[in-house]
Amino acid sequence: MKQILYLVLTWLLNKLGGGNLALLNFMITLVNEFVVKAMMKEACNTPSGSFVEIGVYQGGTAQHITSLAEQQGRDVFLYDTFTGIPHKDIVDVHEIGDFTDTSFELISDLFSYARVIPGIFPNSAVEMDHVAFVHLDCDQYRSIIESVNYLKPLMVKGGVMWFDDYGLLAGATKAVHELFGENIETITGKAVVRF
Repeated sequence: MKQILYLVLTWLLNKLGGGNLALLNFMITLVNEFVVKAMMKEACNTPSGSFVEIGVYQGGTAQHITSLAEQQGRDVFLYDTFTGIPHKDIVDVHEIGDFTDTSFELISDLFSYARVIPGIFPNSAVEMDHVAFVHLDCDQYRSIIESVNYLKPLMVKGGVMWFDDYGLLAGATKAVHELFGENIETITGKAVVRF
């Protein structure tokens, strides 16, 4: 509730011309600040290409990804259902509909530099070329499998996929192991795959 209130107040400030999210350099996120710093270091050092986040939720990590993309002149694509978790397999913890406390309109207004796309990825995917960095925070086994299978051919040499839920959620961990096996590196306990 506290994060939604913050988002609404920030959105109102921006609409009234009195706030700038980039200047606030602060947003509540479910991801630990040390993890965010490590993730941004990886993203910063990728070769030319777009940034993609699957699983925006309330925008905590999207703020950092979008800010860096803007600084570096990259395209950024933010994908979320904005209606919560879309499906559940037996290995998954979260229920269908978890994480509904977000808003496509609010996130779109907060991140005007980014292209914010609603829907179930990859069905909602728009044209993207040369992806350099992907933050996968979609929690569920099937979501990770389908996202990686779609994004893998778009990854540039030297690109990075960062898996937020690796080691925390059984479905996410299983999916990453099935997809990448021995090619997984861990940083701050998160799975990283280099292309």
